[in-house]
Amino acid sequence: MNGTVLRSIISLQVFALVLGVATPALAIKKISLGVGQSTNITTPRKVVQVHTLNPRVTDIVRYFAKGATIVGISGGVTEVHFTLSNGKVYKVRVTVSKQQVSELLQAVKDFLGPVEGIFPRMFGNMVIIDGRALTTQDYGRVIKAVKLFGKKKLKNFVGYRPSAVTEINKILQTAGLTTVKANLYGGMVYLEGAIGSKTEQKKVHKLINNMDLKVVDLLTVGKGRQVLVEVKFIEMVQNADIKFGLQLPAAITASGEITGQIGIVPAAGHSVQLSLKTPETSMSAQFKMMFKRGFARTLAKPKLVCGSGGKAKFMVGGEVPIVSCTPLGACTVEFKEYGVLMKMSPIADSRGNITTTLEAEVSELDWSVASNGIPGFISRKVKTTVTMREGSTLVISGLYHNKGSKSVNKIPILGHIPILGELFKSREFQRGKTQLAIFVTPRIINPQHPWVRRTIKTFERRYDRFKKKIEWELFD
Repeated sequence: MNGTVLRSIISLQVFALVLGVATPALAIKKISLGVGQSTNITTPRKVVQVHTLNPRVTDIVRYFAKGATIVGISGGVTEVHFTLSNGKVYKVRVTVSKQQVSELLQAVKDFLGPVEGIFPRMFGNMVIIDGRALTTQDYGRVIKAVKLFGKKKLKNFVGYRPSAVTEINKILQTAGLTTVKANLYGGMVYLEGAIGSKTEQKKVHKLINNMDLKVVDLLTVGKGRQVLVEVKFIEMVQNADIKFGLQLPAAITASGEITGQIGIVPAAGHSVQLSLKTPETSMSAQFKMMFKRGFARTLAKPKLVCGSGGKAKFMVGGEVPIVSCTPLGACTVEFKEYGVLMKMSPIADSRGNITTTLEAEVSELDWSVASNGIPGFISRKVKTTVTMREGSTLVISGLYHNKGSKSVNKIPILGHIPILGELFKSREFQRGKTQLAIFVTPRIINPQHPWVRRTIKTFERRYDRFKKKIEWELFD
């Protein structure tokens, strides 16, 4: 617009103010431009006249029936007023950014490409990105742009659409993270649920970072799952003892009597008579024919429930006091547990795997090796860490022990005679077999699990039955 037209517009405005004519105005519209950037402004009615309040910030290139084209001159803020045919003033507030901001906007647009639902625009001396991402790839592209151009120059206000959240959940399901779910609240994604370990938490973060997504992590670690661990100690012992033959004495002793006189004459003239006699021992022998067999079975099946990531202990038995004294006479008492003991620390992941650190023991007192009134212990124990599928059973320890012995008692020379020598010898055979196996079965349960409900009903029924037995009855 030439200077003559501009002076005419200003003169008209001054004339209107002098006359005190009140010009009605519409709501102010806001737009942003870069230096050297132009845009078209459309008005609701036919334009009578148009002018800018600060020609140093923006200029009017041309105007048409319902609007005008303006261009940014230098950085700053001004207003462009349109006087409409109905006498009202249509105001547009224009913010012109410096040249580098305009170039940044174009660079961001070129980097993002044609992304549906995402809109970069200038705001003051920075560029903001707004909108809703349809896919995780679109949102990841925005995050990469912020990292590339810097957070001070580029601000991200992009949210998610439900389609992007659905895609995130599919990726989590494919990765085996079935207990993790992405939920959309106010355009932002929140990860909710429970995971079994910190390793799984790192896995979730790695997936999110690889997709360049911005989410809020509300996951709980090692909570929300209850793990039932069942351990079985199965031991089978078989003993055999065979004794057969003639049991002879280890020594043969003869018996007799020796009588005689020893010529010892004392002073009085009397004689002394001594009598010597050996002890009488009779010879005896036993014929043994014994076959002895024994069987024993030990079964212990402790069960314990623990929260994933926690620790639990189970003990049924007793404690034996063990006294130990120092050379100075100071004594201390230590109690040692025996019976069925179990310690565990399970961790359940989202794929149905359970890692269990387990200590289990079945012990009993052994008075055959007691010392100073303190018994020994017969123990079967295991300490291990295993990872297995929920509901599966694994043999974590096993033992097969076969023991045999033979002893022969016989009289020298006579016992070596073929056939007849059997009358002068005896044999003893001992056989022992021990088979031990330890099984472990972990399960993920909850209060509504069939095993829990079945166990509760079983013990309630047994309690009622025993309660009747301990009450008074007519036919006790």
